[in-house]
Amino acid sequence: MKKTVSGIMLTLLLIGMLTLTFNITPVVATDSLNDPLGTPNSSDPNLPGDHPPTTYFMWTGHGGLKISAIGSPAAPNPSGSFNISGIPAGSSIVKAVMYTTSFEQSPVSVSATLSGNALSAVTPFAHDAGTGYSYYDLCSWRWDVTAIVTGDGIYPFTTSGMAGQAFLSALVVVYSNPSEPLRQVIINDGAESLYAETGTETSTSTFSNVQAGTGTLIICTSADDSLGTSESISFNGIVILGPGDVFWGNLGYPAGLFHLSVSAVAGTNTVNVTTDIDWIGWHIAILISELPPPACMPVGGYSFPIQVQTKTEPIIPYIALIATLTAIFTKLRPKTKRKR
Repeated sequence: MKKTVSGIMLTLLLIGMLTLTFNITPVVATDSLNDPLGTPNSSDPNLPGDHPPTTYFMWTGHGGLKISAIGSPAAPNPSGSFNISGIPAGSSIVKAVMYTTSFEQSPVSVSATLSGNALSAVTPFAHDAGTGYSYYDLCSWRWDVTAIVTGDGIYPFTTSGMAGQAFLSALVVVYSNPSEPLRQVIINDGAESLYAETGTETSTSTFSNVQAGTGTLIICTSADDSLGTSESISFNGIVILGPGDVFWGNLGYPAGLFHLSVSAVAGTNTVNVTTDIDWIGWHIAILISELPPPACMPVGGYSFPIQVQTKTEPIIPYIALIATLTAIFTKLRPKTKRKR
């Protein structure tokens, strides 16, 4: 009996020692960015809505906007070729901006080239830092390339200086052309890291001083994957895409570009991006509104009412009075000359 009890106690002691030695922990599921799923904790990479895209550029005139965006397979220093098309011949380039994005351990300087032109190294104009895991800091870089872009064409680019996971690069071009409709273009940009270990997380980007009109909302996201089920895009409180697996790399693995028809109201307009366990980056929100033509002369010109004489008495007395005054004036003129 004593031997049996001693054997049991020895077995329990050995199990305890093995547990302490190997520090056994349960295995948790992970998404494509190695983000542990489950109960939210202090390692949550962000706060909802803390770095939404904000207004960078606004323009109103006869013209429009074209965008080319490219997805990158979670590798640093993306490269490729932007394809800009649809700009009418004879247009002038108002603004051209090149973007690239990456999840980094910390903000780093990145340099680039566009069509063989060197672009100086810049730090992120926006970044959304997190804690707890590597490559939590979502960074966005941009360069003004107005002097390089001339219109439709292929624009090769390269980047260097990254160490993390790059997913999205884009070239945005605003042009003017007198044959185009009158439009208002507002470009919002930033670096919003969105992720919810439970439930959903939403970020809101605001367009101010908007002129009412019908048009297009453009959204660019990065790090899209197929995990989401409650993702959506809303404009002025109305869901215009989703809910469902909205952010699922329509630019290839894994980035998204969305063109959505909207009606803008005068004043302030908002766009909400909502995700769940699909950890995404939100970088660009563009609102293009086609405005009604200004007040001007209609085709054929204006017509004005003609004032018609309505008096019934004859005008002969008036003619006689004018003739008399003319004769008197004629007689006075020679006398006046003699006095001089």
